[in-house]
Amino acid sequence: MPNTESAKQRRKRCLNCNKLFVPRKNVGDRAKFCKKECCDEFHRHGSAFGPMKLGLYAAIDKKYAALEKEQRRQHRALMSEIADQSRRIDRLEKIGSGFGLDRASSGSLSNALSPTRDRKADEAKKKSHQNF
Repeated sequence: MPNTESAKQRRKRCLNCNKLFVPRKNVGDRAKFCKKECCDEFHRHGSAFGPMKLGLYAAIDKKYAALEKEQRRQHRALMSEIADQSRRIDRLEKIGSGFGLDRASSGSLSNALSPTRDRKADEAKKKSHQNF
């Protein structure tokens, strides 16, 4: 059977390191730190320790919100690009089906009509047409 006095003592959270601890019997409810080193460290920083900790949490939350906003913006841009490419492919497949082209040849057609063609390929075509 467990000792009823130790069972009555509730675990507390250290103000310095946030670890749970069982207060010593002679301190009881007044206990705020898990060990002497935590107490010394807490008092060494003085009254600035609490606001410094809160400021750190606020800065972390602010940075996280900015990262989340940037990620949402990138996601929207990516989704709009996917929708644009999907519409372009649908149009090209419709054009290709009118000429009796299959899916593979309409894919090459989409590469030919893509707005992001390679400049070197364009220059090579110009040179070959100039020779005729």
